[in-house]
Amino acid sequence: MAEVFNFFALQKQWLLWLILWLRLIFQSLAEVYFSALAESKLKTCTIHSHKLHFVKLAAVGALEQIRNIPANL
Repeated sequence: MAEVFNFFALQKQWLLWLILWLRLIFQSLAEVYFSALAESKLKTCTIHSHKLHFVKLAAVGALEQIRNIPANL
């Protein structure tokens, strides 16, 4: 019985590490993507400056939500 409990404890620890690494990877990718999106000059596209500002505000809000996820789910 102790072996089964130890196995599930290791699986839970492995799963928590996996979630943490995935969170860090996606947070880094989101920061790079949204910062590039916010800094790009899309004046020649059909997106107007007020729409780009809205996208930038949405990106900042999404990053805040990602940062608020607890590391030890």
